Amino acid sequence: MIEIQADLHTHSDLSDGKGTLEENVEAAYRQGLGCIACTEHGPRHMKAGISMRQLSELRRRVDRLNQQYQGKLTVLMGLESNLISLEGELDVPEAYREYFDILLMGFHLSARPTTLSECWMFQIANPRAEQRYSERYRQKATEAYLRAIEKNRFDILVHPGLHWPLEYQKIAEACQAYGVAMEISARPKHLIFNEKQTRQMAKTGVQFVIDSDGHKPEEIGRVQSAIDFAERAGLGLEQILNAKGRELPAFRRG
Repeated sequence: MIEIQADLHTHSDLSDGKGTLEENVEAAYRQGLGCIACTEHGPRHMKAGISMRQLSELRRRVDRLNQQYQGKLTVLMGLESNLISLEGELDVPEAYREYFDILLMGFHLSARPTTLSECWMFQIANPRAEQRYSERYRQKATEAYLRAIEKNRFDILVHPGLHWPLEYQKIAEACQAYGVAMEISARPKHLIFNEKQTRQMAKTGVQFVIDSDGHKPEEIGRVQSAIDFAERAGLGLEQILNAKGRELPAFRRG
């Protein structure tokens, strides 16, 4: 049976979560986890983006927590960056990336794109609303994701397919080639691909992570629905990056 040792996608009240960073870390410790990543939303998320001015204080809080839980739990400072252009740009400036131990990337309707024309595709003529454009948008969205994977160094692709349809096999192949893990999310409605697609993606050798995307302390480490999905898809421990019994990698932001 799969168990996780690390929850690598969580939010606190610094973005759109309901608990403090300290409460989330305490919840992770009570759940018996060995690692938790604090991954607030990137700055161009219009509803919940963290300001780059907050990073130094957040770094100090994470460092204090690592001292407090030394030998018991590791706290990673991360960010859930946003895909903001069809060219694969992210909303975290290169100069700020040294702050992070781990970097996630995803697409959000609430993230502000770089141009007005991209605003039309990203937010207005979204494929969920305009189904007749779905194949055209699937191709464009997939190309944007592929550019992001190729151009940026990040660790985990979160909730792939949410809001934008994707060609999952191409995404999995690129993630495998660039060392990016794909998330299997326990958050309701954030797991878009199905078990058959997961089995096909697994054949590429891509790694997966199982995360809560928790927005409350009581959600941290609660990932049984995602574990059940992974097991139905036939994934083993060797395919789950944060599974118990595996050594966590030194993420490229560390």
